[in-house]
Amino acid sequence: MSAGGNEKSSRATLQRRGRCGLQVSLCRRLTARKARSAYLRVRDYDRLTEGIALLKILARGEKSIQEGRGVPAEDAFARIRATLEEAKANG
Repeated sequence: MSAGGNEKSSRATLQRRGRCGLQVSLCRRLTARKARSAYLRVRDYDRLTEGIALLKILARGEKSIQEGRGVPAEDAFARIRATLEEAKANG
């Protein structure tokens, strides 16, 4: 991500802030002269990124279903049960 010219860029950095502990500084360069930033606690940043990751997984699953690659829940659970029973039988 380049920060030069009029190209948009983003970055996140960790900073220590007094009694607050670690914070994440999010900065997005809007133009060559303007930038906006926000500070989040590391815990909140982690929750945010985990939520985004979960949304990506859900979107991928929806796409698979739309493309006909999904498996009905009954079939999926039947496969899981069969796998577990086989694992029990083999010790």
